[in-house]
Amino acid sequence: MIRPKLMYLARRNPALSREQFTPRWRQHGALGMSMPRWKNIWRYVHCDVLPESGDDYDGVGIVWHKSPESRRAHREDTSSQGAMEADEVQTFDRLVVNFCALMEERTVQEPRPSARVKLIRFAKLQAGVMREEFDADALLHAMNLLATPIGQSMRGFVQNQAQPTETGRPWGLPYDYIEELWFDRVSDAARARTQLRHALPAPCEGDEPIAVLTNEVVLYELRDLAPVPAM
Repeated sequence: MIRPKLMYLARRNPALSREQFTPRWRQHGALGMSMPRWKNIWRYVHCDVLPESGDDYDGVGIVWHKSPESRRAHREDTSSQGAMEADEVQTFDRLVVNFCALMEERTVQEPRPSARVKLIRFAKLQAGVMREEFDADALLHAMNLLATPIGQSMRGFVQNQAQPTETGRPWGLPYDYIEELWFDRVSDAARARTQLRHALPAPCEGDEPIAVLTNEVVLYELRDLAPVPAM
């Protein structure tokens, strides 16, 4: 089952403090959920960047569409575009289209509902990497990671790979590979960020991803749709 998954890595509007940003982001989310085209959405999550993260990013937003057809219908319904974009510039430092990408997720370890601390890592793939090559290397990386002490403390693990763009223009988010790793405690997630600094699938570019510590907040989820099966 494929559920297109839009992910973005956000910085707040410079006029907002970190404390002001979170409720403003929730307000923006509520506006989106009130629009008619929200009928195409399965799940919606805000990952608030924790102070311990020490980064200049403020949040990771994730939206799952019910299906590829729902994603297409969502994009074709432009009735709320003006209102949403006007609200985006009051919430973020720029429009969401400039820092988002559509992903396909692979669940390595189903996240425990009780685990809300999430380490999210963003990396680029080397040019010309074939899908089959990446899949094999990503799976090997996941299995190796699960066998480590960090893997023993993880409470969920999802890998995401960027999908072809729908417009022919590059995605605003310049990362092809995103990992989501859940933990029970901030200290465990912070330790993982340090120890995994250079651990990535072989086709990834560079040796250190952007990594942010977050608290995951589920804002919307349809319970009558079956969960995406683990790999």
